[in-house]
Amino acid sequence: EWYQRRVRGKPCLTGKCSLSIESAGSPAKEILFRLGDGDSYGVPYPVEVCTLTMIRNEICFLETPHTDYTLKLLSFEKEKALYKMTTEEVLGSVEELKQRGNNAYKVNKLRLAKLYYERCVSYVESVVKSEQDERCSQLLTACYLNLAQVYLKIEDYTKAVAHCTTVLWTHPKCVKALYRRAVGNAKLCFHDEAITDLTTLLVHDPENKEARQLLQTVRSNKQDKAQKEASNNEICVSERLKRSTRKKGENGPPQKSVWDEAEETCPPELATEEAYEVYKGALEEKVKQQKAEEAARQAEYDAANPKKKKKKRKKKKKPATTEVTITESEEIPVD
Repeated sequence: EWYQRRVRGKPCLTGKCSLSIESAGSPAKEILFRLGDGDSYGVPYPVEVCTLTMIRNEICFLETPHTDYTLKLLSFEKEKALYKMTTEEVLGSVEELKQRGNNAYKVNKLRLAKLYYERCVSYVESVVKSEQDERCSQLLTACYLNLAQVYLKIEDYTKAVAHCTTVLWTHPKCVKALYRRAVGNAKLCFHDEAITDLTTLLVHDPENKEARQLLQTVRSNKQDKAQKEASNNEICVSERLKRSTRKKGENGPPQKSVWDEAEETCPPELATEEAYEVYKGALEEKVKQQKAEEAARQAEYDAANPKKKKKKRKKKKKPATTEVTITESEEIPVD
């Protein structure tokens, strides 16, 4: 358990300890604090982590880049395990953890506040379903909304939207959940979803100024995005047209057939049908001569550069198999 908390950087949140701290230049002083709240009592985080490895009445010398400490663990009181608590005790500890999370959030300790709220959610969900009442649902809603706000501050907008959605499943008219989900969707550029959340929010709370301002900004951002996409599409189309024209210029116009060439280049004195046929035949013979010359050049090139013939691999013959038949009268020897 200590290894998991130490590696993940999550201090224990369920224990009270009394610690004697002595640093360079200051006398020893005794501090009673709860693990996880060391910063609010003036206990540095390395000292708080070090106490997790100590046993009662142990003395530890801790070296840090800034100062050196001499620590002595006077007492440690572990809180009751969750499965041993009653429903009232669980809900009471949830409210206490929630308050500590609020205090951490006010001091801008977002990581610690997130840990407190997550612990609150796990505590409330551990309560037996038959014993759940309105108090449990209110605590869950408050913790999910606080977690969403923390994730918005951390700029993890996907998780913020997810926590607001879990609240809206049970409370579809919750103004805070609608607003915070709209903020997350707006940051993720899901403008349509943000607009729908803000319009439903204004139906339930028409005098909400923050929602109206956010709705205007989201709509303007949506228009800007549409204009950028349209301009990008126009640029893509123009570039494609330029490439196609370049290709046509490189390849040139399509080759004309002999008949088209004859019709275009035929002089006016050969306008009769007989003269046109003679002229067309001459052009055909000219094309045949060009093909024959190309074939002769190819033959000379092949003679000068003979190709090496690939040797054919001989296929291995399979060994001959002989069939053996056993008659009824023959006996088979047994090993």
